[in-house]
Amino acid sequence: MMKKALILSATIFLSSCGFQSVHSATKLSDDANLRSVKVELVEPERVNEREGSYYLQQHLFDRLGQNTGPHVLKIEPKVRRRPYGLTSNDIASRYDYVMSVRYELVDSKTGDTLIKDQITATTTFGSSRDPYARISSEKSAAEQVSRDAADRIIVRLASYYKNPERYARMEEEKLRERIENQISQDDEAPVETLDQP
Repeated sequence: MMKKALILSATIFLSSCGFQSVHSATKLSDDANLRSVKVELVEPERVNEREGSYYLQQHLFDRLGQNTGPHVLKIEPKVRRRPYGLTSNDIASRYDYVMSVRYELVDSKTGDTLIKDQITATTTFGSSRDPYARISSEKSAAEQVSRDAADRIIVRLASYYKNPERYARMEEEKLRERIENQISQDDEAPVETLDQP
């Protein structure tokens, strides 16, 4: 009873102070910038990537709408499965379902790239011996991971539209960190030398 009272009071407090989750569909749909983004899917080459790509496109349509605005969001999803949890027969009992999405926000008038980045979303599904159950599990995993990927992209877009200059500075800092990390890893790598005769 006490636990319910605490949860209720916390909910009332947060709603009264104007708190709203960044993932809130209402908050995102009210943003005029996001509601004017056109989503374009780069068709995957491999057949096993088409289902997840379709789900991702549909989740973005659900959240952003099917628009013809000044900005185009180009998405290029890649899907892979990683087996683990081998049984005594060396058959995987579970799989990681991984979706990596390269996305690019482009100004349709000038052709300038406003954002170019990549996100990764992962979920797990069980591999049943029954082929129909396995197909159903994999389909659920594809839906779940594509929903997660869509949410991550929308959060990045919302961050960009809120303050484009700040977003650009953050991306430059992240790129600088990646380059510095790569340089430090290269410095630590052992150097091969040729034996002189």
